[in-house]
Amino acid sequence: MFSSLADKQTEDQNITKELHPESGVQVRFGIIGVGAVAAFHHIPGIRVDPRASLVAICDPNQQLLDQRAKEWGPVKTTTNYEDIANNPDVDAVIIATPNNTHVNIALACLKKGKHVMAEKPLGVSAKEALLLQREADASGVVHMTAFTYRYAPSMRYLKHLVSEGKLGQLRHFRSQRFLDWAETSWGWRQYNATAGAGNIYDMTIHRIDFAQYLMGSIKSVSGKVKQFVPRTKQPNGTDTAAPSEVDDWTSLIVDFENGATGVFEGSTLMKGHHNDGFGYEWAEINGSEASAVYQLKDPYHIMMGKHMESLQKVAVPPEFLVVEGSPRKPEEGVPSTVFRYDQLYAFVSAIVDKSARSKIPTFKDGASAQMVADAALLSDKERRWVDLATFDAEKFQHSTPTIVGSTQQAQPAQHAQPSQQAQPAQQAQPAQQSSSGQLASKNLMSGKVAIVTGGGTGIGRAVALRFAAEGAKAYILGRRAEVLQEVVDESKKNKNSGELLPLSCDVGDEKSVSEVFKKILSQESVVDVLVNSAGTNIAQRSSDVLSPADYRSVMAANVDGAFYCIHAVLPSMKKHKQGLIINISSVAALRGLPLAGAAYCASKAAMSALGSTIASEQYVNGIRVTNICPGEVNTPIIDRRAVPDSAEKRALMLQAEDLAETVLLVATLPPRVEINEIVIKPTTQNFF
Repeated sequence: MFSSLADKQTEDQNITKELHPESGVQVRFGIIGVGAVAAFHHIPGIRVDPRASLVAICDPNQQLLDQRAKEWGPVKTTTNYEDIANNPDVDAVIIATPNNTHVNIALACLKKGKHVMAEKPLGVSAKEALLLQREADASGVVHMTAFTYRYAPSMRYLKHLVSEGKLGQLRHFRSQRFLDWAETSWGWRQYNATAGAGNIYDMTIHRIDFAQYLMGSIKSVSGKVKQFVPRTKQPNGTDTAAPSEVDDWTSLIVDFENGATGVFEGSTLMKGHHNDGFGYEWAEINGSEASAVYQLKDPYHIMMGKHMESLQKVAVPPEFLVVEGSPRKPEEGVPSTVFRYDQLYAFVSAIVDKSARSKIPTFKDGASAQMVADAALLSDKERRWVDLATFDAEKFQHSTPTIVGSTQQAQPAQHAQPSQQAQPAQQAQPAQQSSSGQLASKNLMSGKVAIVTGGGTGIGRAVALRFAAEGAKAYILGRRAEVLQEVVDESKKNKNSGELLPLSCDVGDEKSVSEVFKKILSQESVVDVLVNSAGTNIAQRSSDVLSPADYRSVMAANVDGAFYCIHAVLPSMKKHKQGLIINISSVAALRGLPLAGAAYCASKAAMSALGSTIASEQYVNGIRVTNICPGEVNTPIIDRRAVPDSAEKRALMLQAEDLAETVLLVATLPPRVEINEIVIKPTTQNFF
């Protein structure tokens, strides 16, 4: 509280001066998410570091955004994070938003070459965290997970003691983190779709990180989580909220790679552990020579004791009180708060000095901690130890923990979700029909980027709509812009969570493909899936009437087009050591079919051979290729047959939606799985 108006005016002037230095600025920041975390951690960090300035802020809450602009201005403001990503005046971005938005925001910023610091957890699952790690590593920018407790002076001193061998052989690690918070609604933090998990993601993940920072990697984990209360009351005491779906209490037993073991326990609902809002924190390392303890409430001291001694308070040496080079004065401010400002100083140092990059927790550290957390959740779910080496983050799905006193799991609540939120990617399951007849979405492809050729009609159209329904960002290519737009309009009408982007392209024209793919790759740092669905056939297809011109047109669309598209995207996939190519071939590739014609059979045989050869060449680069060979499919290409098929016969054929489900299955398998070829036909069609 300010004692006078003059004091407040002086503080306002100091904020403006410190957030917007007149000279010496090396890194210009944009902050996305301007709530309490940004105000408590990141803004003071920028104020302390004369190399940093604040130039732009973003938040969907316009009222809060206007308030922060007055407090932190002059700054540019926006409610759209892409404006920050596209702003040439922004060098680095801090993401302090709900967990389920981290992926899309970070990807947009990485794509534009921004350095990124993201709050933990990096996503709503370890799968999302691993995706961000891969993309960040490939981008070449500086990336940091906001594991702020690494910067506590006592934590840094513990790291020094461990590195110097002062504790002897490391045997055991213990972490306890208790807070006494209200039992009312956490808002978005209490739902799986928006938070991913509860206390284990909000609090314990910090402890997992600094345990690995001090002790080395965790090898295996046994976890237990519990939900104490449903949190159905809002803080105002009158309004209600949908029941919580996440954990309130977390316990882990772990084995480290170095042979040590560890025990973690944490909860935000421990009565009597308020301590001015800082709660109770105890992290202890037991070695063969000595034990040492970190406590959040006293970060300028550790507790230490050797054999036959009692733990005694030991002052942290001056060189560990601030990060090297930081102008922060350790004697100013509340010790348990101000060390957090060194986090931003370290981030800026890593940006301006490559030699400092190894000193910050990157997205790799964020993904590693989240892998341990998800493995602990799986352990709780299946009541067994989980080895990190074999834990499959791609397949793991979160669930609601058991409520204390109940023998049943709480049912997931139905509650409104904000728009444009990244949903956790899950393994494909059989599609369910909603009451409207639309396929129900599980957001299986959230965060994925796909290219679908022939996206205006037939199989390509069905695949594009299915991808969009599952949260993908899909570029749909075709020759007719108006037909592509119809697909986009239908996707919007269906309120699909993904995005379809139409681009006119003649896949049989090498120049057209090159220009379109160049445009796509300038916008996307990675393309996850390419679906070669563009194809054609002709009416005069029998070999005795087939003209050279018609033959060339079929080969150009069906074979040359697939090659041009693969050729355009392959370098990017090789660079990122991942990628999936799905070729919509045909059973005509496997045997001669007079009904399909010589040109079509030759083209599809060539397409399958092209895919198989590329698969055998590029598997070492993490690139997978699947040839899907359907029998008769009820698509517009059937209209070109010399004798039209009846409606009854068409109803017995495969439908485009059947192929879309097949493509979705392939596209959502984990990267370790490659299906080389799928033959799919109507039950009534004889393949042999």
